[in-house]
Formats: sequence, C-alpha cells, structure tokens
Amino acid sequence: MAVRLVLAVVLFPLVLSGQSAVIPRPAAEEMAAGRVPFNATWCIVCAEPGLARVAARTIGFWTGIKLDAGSLALPRSRTVVVDGRSNDPAVRALGPEGYRLEISSGVGARIESSDPAGAFYGLQTLVQVFQNNGSGDWE
Repeated sequence: MAVRLVLAVVLFPLVLSGQSAVIPRPAAEEMAAGRVPFNATWCIVCAEPGLARVAARTIGFWTGIKLDAGSLALPRSRTVVVDGRSNDPAVRALGPEGYRLEISSGVGARIESSDPAGAFYGLQTLVQVFQNNGSGDWE
C-alpha cells in the first residue's frame, strides 16, 4: 500500500493545524492511512553536500537516528532528498521560505523549496512528523 503525506507550507503565524501538530501550520495537507518506518536504513541526499551533513545532524539530534549523508547511488531502502533550489513552478509559487514535503512508503521523503530557508523549514517539519507519534515512525 502506498502511503503518502504531502505538505505545502507557506509561513503563517505559528499555530497548530487542526489535522496535524506541526509548526508552522501547513497551507495545505493531504494524508493517507498507513505507516512509514523511519530508522537508520534511510539516507539523506542534497545537491549541496554541506546541507546533507547539516540535515543528517539535525535529524539525528531531534530523533536519535543517525543517517548517512550520501548520494542517490547508495543502496538504501528509503531516502530523504532535500532540494533547496527547485525550479518546479508549483514549488516556486509557494514563495520565499515555502516548501513542499512528500513522504511515501516506497521511496522515502522529498523536501522541495525555491530557497535554502524553505529547505530548512521543510526539514524541521519532517522531524516533527516523525516525532509526533512517539514511535519514530510516521503513521
């Protein structure tokens, strides 16, 4: 079963969404039932190697899970891809600091933004999603 979470976020006042407990509140949310286990078999990949290392450290600090910062060539069950310079028109339309986060049971997670600040905020949301259920999994 494919499980997918899509969050498109534009920075609004810091409030909790009625559906999920992430800050800032997503401008749009689409959730499906299911479970995506998040563990050390994941790898984090970014176009900028420095960003991959920072992202891996951030996730490790907040979740206790150590991820390798690598490339798409590494064989992993799931990957976190962070694209802080997306040219996708839908992502660019989110504006500065906006981002799109997709989590899928088959692939992993993808954060897309048009600027580095959006990538940072997307990473913070990803950490919140994996922490919110208390098990280290997204359900």
